[in-house]
Amino acid sequence: MSLRPGTHQITLIGLHAKVEPGSFIPVTFIFERAGRLSADIRVENLGEPEHKDHI
Repeated sequence: MSLRPGTHQITLIGLHAKVEPGSFIPVTFIFERAGRLSADIRVENLGEPEHKDHI
């Protein structure tokens, strides 16, 4: 599965620190059969339109 812009997405709620586009946050996914998978996830555009600098 790919979590690229325009496809699947994951929304994180209840975060205790501000996140900025371009920063990375550590997450751990817990799967019923596959167990744990830890990753540093890059934060992207936070709902702002892509290419907002284009006319």
